[in-house]
Formats: sequence, C-alpha cells, structure tokens
Amino acid sequence: MLESFKKLPRSVKHLILGIFFSQLAIGLLFIDASYFLTGVKKLPATFSGLFFSIEGVSSVLLSVPFGALSDRHGRKKFVIVGNTVIGLSVALISITNFEPLLLLSAFLSGAGDAAFTASTGALLAQHSTSENRVAVFSLASLTSDMGNRRFCASSGHPANFVWDFG
Repeated sequence: MLESFKKLPRSVKHLILGIFFSQLAIGLLFIDASYFLTGVKKLPATFSGLFFSIEGVSSVLLSVPFGALSDRHGRKKFVIVGNTVIGLSVALISITNFEPLLLLSAFLSGAGDAAFTASTGALLAQHSTSENRVAVFSLASLTSDMGNRRFCASSGHPANFVWDFG
C-alpha cells in the first residue's frame, strides 16, 4: 500500500502538502474565530453565526463557478490566488472591528477556499494516473481532514477545556 504513495509524482506530493496547510489554516480559523469575535472583539454571538454562515455560503456558491474558471484560466493560478485570499482574509479579521469588513473577510475566506478546493481536485486528477488515482485522492482526503478537523486541537482548546473543567 505504501508503495503506491511513494511512487506519486512530486507535483502531487507538493499539492497534497498545500492541501494540508490550507485546510489547517481554515480549521484553525473556524476554531478560534468564534472566540476571537465574541471574546476579544466583543461582538455578539449572533454576529459570529452570521460570519460563519457567510463564509460557508460563499464557499458553496462559488465552488462550481471557480472550478469552471480555473479550467479556462489555469488551475495553478486559482490554487495560488485562493490561498492568498484566505491569508488576506485572516489578516483582515485580525486588524479590524468594523463589522462590514469582518463580513467581507468571511466572504473572501469562503471564496478563497472555493477557488483552492475546486482547483486542487482538478489538478490531482490531471496529475494522477488510473493506477494511482485512488491513492492520490485518499491521501488528499486524509491530509485535508487532518488539517481541517483533527489538528485543530493544536490551537490550545484542549488546554482550555482542562483548565475550565479539570
């Protein structure tokens, strides 16, 4: 089984690493932004819900159009632009208390995630063969899950849980 992973092209390995780091950033954003918006910026909890709703809706609505655009204008460009937009949106969240800008950053984060995700799937398919496609997509899914869901614990919340309830 590991032999199929070792034989993956270098470009696929780099793309999968990019998936991990992109999803790690998104996962940490989801974990920490709720507290940051309500606890640090002192915004109401309903604003936090609106923030995440806008992020999710923009990601869903823009995934298909960005996938089509990336096919026409270059998938690598959309991977780079998507990750850049995610980074800029997180920076915007950290420097402003102006609610419309925070909501814009949520929209941009969803848009960046849509551009990145739609393009990486197509690139993985493009750079894999019928013999290694299952291994490529399995590894991509595993690293995405690890980044987005599993390693969010690294943001310090388990320590907070023990402190609060231990």
